[in-house]
Amino acid sequence: MNFLQFFVWGSWLISLGGYMGRELHFEGGQIGAIFATMGIASLIMRES
Repeated sequence: MNFLQFFVWGSWLISLGGYMGRELHFEGGQIGAIFATMGIASLIMRES
């Protein structure tokens, strides 16, 4: 089950950076800030 979770996260996480850069015209710093907020959110989210 963990493998499936990592597979799903990896599949959309890789394509998200390219989408934000090409389609939304975000700069590198903005994309990095978005990825950083995902990491910060994982620290403060409660486990279900």
